Amino acid sequence: MRKTFILILTVLLLLGAACERYVDSRDPVRSLPEELPAPTNVVVALDSQSVTLTWDVVDTAGVTRFRVYSSESVNGTYVLRDTTTEYSITLTSLAVNRTYYFTVASVGAGGIEGKRSDPIAATMGLLSIAIKNNDEFTNSRNVTIQLNSLSGTTNVMLSEDSLFTGEVWEPFSLSKSFLLSQGDGLKTVYAKFIFSDGTRTGKPLSDQITLDTRALIDSVYFM
Repeated sequence: MRKTFILILTVLLLLGAACERYVDSRDPVRSLPEELPAPTNVVVALDSQSVTLTWDVVDTAGVTRFRVYSSESVNGTYVLRDTTTEYSITLTSLAVNRTYYFTVASVGAGGIEGKRSDPIAATMGLLSIAIKNNDEFTNSRNVTIQLNSLSGTTNVMLSEDSLFTGEVWEPFSLSKSFLLSQGDGLKTVYAKFIFSDGTRTGKPLSDQITLDTRALIDSVYFM
């Protein structure tokens, strides 16, 4: 009985082996996706305790978003600050008198990250302007503007036009003389800076003052 069982089992195994078929896959061999290129032309614009980064990508195929990293040393550990689908980002609440290094990476499907851009540095500071020591009124069109900026600021541009149309850069100094436009009323002066490393301010700085050149008579007395 035992021999008969072994014989039957052997026959079944042989039949199974004879009937086994191998079907080759018709799918092509899948290769790893090409590494996404690093963002290029990374530019940093400084504001008071914030920066705006912009960049380009030579080939956008496969790019779904970007990751922005920062470190406090060029060869230090870079920490993820934010992600975006745009080609620019603004990072806020940065510490004053501290230098940050920023780098940007392209990200593709499945969260696969490509090469990172070269680090770009930015030193944080408190940036501001004040017209006539923050006075509320002036009776003269000629005013002095105090400029608060980083050490090593090289140039400044002042204008009552937020687009600075037709204006030119001037050497930076802690105070500048400025001629307000004619006509009494509220005046807004805008400023932007260039720093020693070539970076610039992002949003224009501004301050306001009311020009009042008329002597107002509250009452008249007759003797």
